[in-house]
Amino acid sequence: MKLTVGKKLGIGFGVVVLLMFLSAVLTFLRATEVRQRTDLLIATRVPTILTAAVLEGDMNQLSSKARQSVLAGTNKERSQAAQALFEQQVQRIDKDVARLDELAPHWVLQENRDRLASVKSELPRLLEIEREGVAVGSSNAPDAMARGGLILEAKATSTSGAIKKTLGDLAESQRKLMASEVTQIFGALTATTWTLWIATFVALAIAVGVGAYLGRSMSRAVGGALDRADAIASGDLTGTDILISSNDELGDLASAINKMQANLRETIVSVSTSAERIATAGEEISASATQQAQGAETQKDQTHQVATAMQEMSSTVQQVSELQQGGGSFAQGRGHRPPGWRHRGRYPGQDAGHRRFSGPDSAQSPGTGQVV
Repeated sequence: MKLTVGKKLGIGFGVVVLLMFLSAVLTFLRATEVRQRTDLLIATRVPTILTAAVLEGDMNQLSSKARQSVLAGTNKERSQAAQALFEQQVQRIDKDVARLDELAPHWVLQENRDRLASVKSELPRLLEIEREGVAVGSSNAPDAMARGGLILEAKATSTSGAIKKTLGDLAESQRKLMASEVTQIFGALTATTWTLWIATFVALAIAVGVGAYLGRSMSRAVGGALDRADAIASGDLTGTDILISSNDELGDLASAINKMQANLRETIVSVSTSAERIATAGEEISASATQQAQGAETQKDQTHQVATAMQEMSSTVQQVSELQQGGGSFAQGRGHRPPGWRHRGRYPGQDAGHRRFSGPDSAQSPGTGQVV
């Protein structure tokens, strides 16, 4: 697959976005965990500890109200008021137990549920002992106050102490769990912080790395292409081809410049070859023109010779024509010789052994018109 510059940028920034998305997801998960633990602390751990403490305080108030009822003795008004307060404390204890029942399903440890069950099983016995002591102390029997106080002191105190110890163990367990969860919350917050820092650093490093890589590769490729183009523009086609190191637009640019240089080399070689052929053809044409000029000169000489010969032939023909005319006149005048003419054995103008007729052109053409 061809990785263009746009695709490389898209992949780089896609990785950055993916890292940021993963960072956001991890942060969300950590935040969800922190929120769940915080909700557990706020909605379960703290209310359990507070309710256990309130129940323990209400039990103390219950014992106090029971003692007040015993101390009221036969005073009905005080005894009724103390018993009314006693019953109010019983109702508060019932509310506290009900609240613990609501929180128990959210507890992590089963032993805490067992502790609550133990408290719930011991409270009725404690209330029974407290009521027994109040009833004995409010009676008209001799030493009723002492006997009622003894019941509260001997039986109720031990039972109440056992219940308080169980509530204390329950509250202590919740405190330990709360401390552990607080530690985990801080650990989750720290991990979230580190996750954000690491994701941000990695994303920044990838962004910078992708930018630096693309910038360097683009600068190197464009610089090499520009240098090669300047060399080609100045007429230097002897340079080596640009090294193609990427399969993108920059690689296509380098490949195109290499092809352009190769095509220009081929074009120049073709033009040089054609020029050599044209020069050779020109030399051949020049030689042919020289030969033609020489032939024309030769033809001119031959034509001049032919003209001279034709002129001589014309003169000869004219002399012959004159001779013919002169010969006719001579034949007609043979019987009428002029006076004083005498025969010397040759005609006028005839050399010895020859007969020559001199025409008008005899001086220009010696030998012309001779008859042998």
